[in-house]
Amino acid sequence: MYSFADSTQPHAPLNTVMCRCENWAPAMWEAMKTADVNAPAVSWDAHWETNDTHVHRKTTDNSLEKILNVSSDTGKPPASHPSMFARL
Repeated sequence: MYSFADSTQPHAPLNTVMCRCENWAPAMWEAMKTADVNAPAVSWDAHWETNDTHVHRKTTDNSLEKILNVSSDTGKPPASHPSMFARL
């Protein structure tokens, strides 16, 4: 198969540091003509094999409290109103 592409990201099969749809789409269709359904899946980061991404490897570490938006005063998540769909 053929690796997906992110606009402005590197794409190894196209040997480019900045992928564009007008280049990727025709190459993808050509690859589909000879695709083997029994071939292993293309890895999610295959398009970065020759050039590293400048965006997608950035991560942010957040505590569970921050993720759940827990109030530091009460230690509980903020009160929410019941959904109108939860009432019978």
